[in-house]
Amino acid sequence: MLQLLLITGGNPKAQKESLKSGLDIVAGTLGSIVRLVKTGGLSLDAIRFSVLHEADSFAEDNMRDIMFLYQKIPSRNRVQTLLFSAALHSLEIKDLAEKIQSFPTWIDLKGKQSVPE
Repeated sequence: MLQLLLITGGNPKAQKESLKSGLDIVAGTLGSIVRLVKTGGLSLDAIRFSVLHEADSFAEDNMRDIMFLYQKIPSRNRVQTLLFSAALHSLEIKDLAEKIQSFPTWIDLKGKQSVPE
């Protein structure tokens, strides 16, 4: 059975206690994950997968948070990162992929927008 913790704006002390019990999946907003890592409540030593949803909506502050998290992952770990974005072809998404992914594979379900002739 998988153990899951959803990190919310709730009681951080209770969430830290849950993290000590060993989890398979931790889900939360970028800010809540960063807070737990900064306070020592969440270690990224054993991370194997990362999912960033709506990656195109990350502002500059969020990009700093993402880079902070990825710098906390030991270099020996090969983390599979999934980026989901409606704006797949944006420069920001391509830059982010280059920074945090080793061999990105692009799956485009929509295609580039174009004006028909």
